[in-house]
Amino acid sequence: MQLVKNKNWDLNNDQVLIVAASWAESIALKHRMYICQNNRHFKSSGYIAFYSDGRIEHIYEIVDAPYNNCTLENTPILRTLDQLDIPQEPRQVIYIKPFLEVDPIVNDTLDKNGKPCAFVQGHRYTTLDKIKKAKKTSELIASPDEDVNISSAENADAE
Repeated sequence: MQLVKNKNWDLNNDQVLIVAASWAESIALKHRMYICQNNRHFKSSGYIAFYSDGRIEHIYEIVDAPYNNCTLENTPILRTLDQLDIPQEPRQVIYIKPFLEVDPIVNDTLDKNGKPCAFVQGHRYTTLDKIKKAKKTSELIASPDEDVNISSAENADAE
C-alpha cells in the first residue's frame, strides 16, 4: 500500500484542530505525531490540541499535511510504537511539533439537561488566539459558524 499525502492541506492558518484523545497525547509528547483512523476528514489546520481528562494543556504545530495509508511497512516510525499494539490496518498520521503549553483549559460544557459532558466527542475547531486566552472550553467557541464539533458518526459520513 502506498502512502497518500493530503495535497490540499494548508498549513498557513491559525485554525486549531481539537481532537478527543486518551493515549494520543502521550504519543504526541514522545513521538511528535498524531495517529488516527485512515482517511479521517479534517479541515486544514495549522495547529492541533488534545482534549483529554476534561482539559486541554498542549498545543502542537502541524508540520506537514496528513498522510493516509500509513502501515508498519511503509511508515517505519510506527514500529517504535509496538508497545501500543497498533492494529495492522492502515492509519492516518499527522506529524507535529510542540508549540505551546497552556494553563489547563478546563471543560465547562453542559448538555441540554445542564449536566456536564465532553467538550469534544470526535473533533472540533477553534482559533489560536482563542486557545491562548481561554481558561474554560466555553471560551473557545465564539459563534456556531466558527465551530464544528464532528462526532465519529458524522466524520464517517463526511468522507
